[in-house]
Amino acid sequence: MRILSLIDRREVSNTYGCADRNFWNYKISDFPNSRLQEVAYTLALYYKKKGNESLKSLCKAVVDFWCEIQNKDGSFNEAFPREHSHAATAFSGFAIAKACMEIGYINDRVLDSLEKAGKWLLKNSDIEVVNHEAGALAFLTELYKITNNDIFLRGARKKLKLMMKNYSKEGWFIEYGGFDYGYSTVTIYYLAHAVEILKEIKDVLKECINFLKYFSFPDGSVFPYGSRNTYFFVPDGLVIFENSVSKNILSNYVKGIENRKVLTPKSFDDRYLLEYLYTFYHFSNRFDTYRKTNIDLPYKYKFRKFFRDSKIFIFSDKKNYLIVNILRGSLKLYSKKSVYANEGYFLNGHCSSLLDKNTEFEITENRIVIKKKFLRINSETINTKKYILIRIMFLFPFKNFLKKKLRERLILSRKESDAYLIREIILGNDIKVNDKVPDGAVECERITGFYLASEGLAVV
Repeated sequence: MRILSLIDRREVSNTYGCADRNFWNYKISDFPNSRLQEVAYTLALYYKKKGNESLKSLCKAVVDFWCEIQNKDGSFNEAFPREHSHAATAFSGFAIAKACMEIGYINDRVLDSLEKAGKWLLKNSDIEVVNHEAGALAFLTELYKITNNDIFLRGARKKLKLMMKNYSKEGWFIEYGGFDYGYSTVTIYYLAHAVEILKEIKDVLKECINFLKYFSFPDGSVFPYGSRNTYFFVPDGLVIFENSVSKNILSNYVKGIENRKVLTPKSFDDRYLLEYLYTFYHFSNRFDTYRKTNIDLPYKYKFRKFFRDSKIFIFSDKKNYLIVNILRGSLKLYSKKSVYANEGYFLNGHCSSLLDKNTEFEITENRIVIKKKFLRINSETINTKKYILIRIMFLFPFKNFLKKKLRERLILSRKESDAYLIREIILGNDIKVNDKVPDGAVECERITGFYLASEGLAVV
């Protein structure tokens, strides 16, 4: 297993169980990223499958190191020391709790760390990124199973109520202003783990999976132009909450794997492998059961549909399957002749594809016209001065304000230009795309004009 090489397995080491190789081995980081300790759940699952006692011992060590690096207030750090990260606390807490239950390792120290993390999440939220709240909700339901303490059950219901304020009945939760394919599968994963305790999630999960089905293409690929531009797929939520729709989505994903059209753990860098490998475990065990040819998904039917909340338009007939994200001006077209994917255009540090709620559009029987501005992309990289300044600022109480501003700058920044993309899409048997752009604009299948952790992962 490749993940073993990333963990300090030396029992006499002060960092025994640390999964951040940059910290324990290369020594190029001055603190360990707690999210990498999520590998404990992967180790626990494979221990249960193979019965290898060395995996169990290593899993315990990973759990112990997670307890050791916890902040005094119960939170954990991910990108910066003293960060007190909501995502790291929620996701690592969930994975550690699941791992401990799988291998039966819950002593006083572990239980104390889990409860401290849970109580910190009861007082802190990150609703702008809904999948973080889904992770927190799932962790709190696991804590309720472990402790039988109603405070965690009430906290989970409070998280769900908060999430539902950012939910569209079309079947998706808002991620930075819109629907995103990859992070929808992340949210489904955590909600699927919580549905045993929170029965009220059941209908929401059904709606989310039903919406997700529209974004599978006949060649097994997916629609990559959501609000956060992700094209990864977390399958285990659909396995855990399995129904006829999720089975067809999973079967199409198998087709995508066999056609080399989608990301799998083979594509992941070290960080994503440690954080996400366990979300593929149940799917990998049932891979052959999802391999079938009679897949029943929307691309097999003739229809046209406009989702008013997400501003996504879909056109399907015997020859074509077209998805257009209106607010981004991006599209993907599968036809019997070819596949055409276009995120937009790049022009002098600006791109036409950043999600913009001010996008003008018109949809008629035979065509779609989109008019949207080119917006400034953020391609900043860190330098020594910025690095030192950020580290100093994270020493002070206003670090949460700083983190919010960093997020806005790297992901949400939307500086306008005077340039426009005018895109006309002619619907029919032969779909045509006519674009009017300024001189010098370069057409791109993929741009991503903001920070994205999974950017650049290659299909292999």
